Amino acid sequence: MPNSDEAKIKRHQFRSDTPENRKSKKGFYRERQPFNTRKQINHLLHTTICRKQERGVSKMNQEVRDLLDQYTDSLKAWLPPELIAGSFLYGSLALGAYEEGRSDIDFLTVLSRDVTEGESKTIQSIHDDLRNHPLGKKMDGMYITESDLGKRNSEIAPYLFCQEGEIKRGHWDINAVTWFILKCKGIPLVGEHAVLQYQIGWDEVRKEMEYNINGYWKSKLNKQYLFLTDEWVEFAVCTVARILVTLEREDIVSKSEGLLSAGELVSTRWSPLFHEAVNLRMGKSGTSRMRRSIKTNQFLKEMISVCNERYFSG
Repeated sequence: MPNSDEAKIKRHQFRSDTPENRKSKKGFYRERQPFNTRKQINHLLHTTICRKQERGVSKMNQEVRDLLDQYTDSLKAWLPPELIAGSFLYGSLALGAYEEGRSDIDFLTVLSRDVTEGESKTIQSIHDDLRNHPLGKKMDGMYITESDLGKRNSEIAPYLFCQEGEIKRGHWDINAVTWFILKCKGIPLVGEHAVLQYQIGWDEVRKEMEYNINGYWKSKLNKQYLFLTDEWVEFAVCTVARILVTLEREDIVSKSEGLLSAGELVSTRWSPLFHEAVNLRMGKSGTSRMRRSIKTNQFLKEMISVCNERYFSG
């Protein structure tokens, strides 16, 4: 199982995809998948686990909306009105890919200034109350001052963050992917997008993906034993598929969308592995652990090579 440090990378391992904007990928793997395999994966994702939601709070299921209403009401009731400059959703909810029972509720609340010790305790109390809600422990988020928006963790003093509904102080889910989703697709709970006064370009996201591929995932190639577990097989295949599709489209996609679309970009020999990942996401038992461990390792090696050749070569 990924440890707590790896969990931060796990979360985001990490422009509209139109024919006009898409570049030709000469020499890339575009061998067409057998129709029945693609159709089966599509059906499994969209009818069983994906259930993609339209973006916007009004389109979310009632349980999520109730939690978010309780959260925003608490912010307004218990904290000084001038302190909260805005609060936004990012992650799967912002990508329209929230999966009931699986996805976190990712948020970022923008502060006009640093919180006092008393305000910090109040925020802790707010989240303690929210943990009584069925989805309260699914809340993951950060409290960032306006002056720190768009910066990296290394440039920011420790801040309040929420992990599984608990408030801590330190550094959490700040990276180029976070800033890109927030800026381009964030859903406002409090305030307006005008609060997000920072710049983020695709090149910064691409560099984040390059670190994930050549730093994190390359380091796992000599740890094939990891892929004997269901979690690591699902994690590796879904995350790297997501990175591949994100780089291809130059737009951040969810893991489900990545898994759905990656089959159109790579060799058909990876179709059984994609099918395996779909089954694992559905909670079904997998095939031979040793065989899929080898296949997952081979998949990673090939995708690292493809990404470096097509997206990171200058």
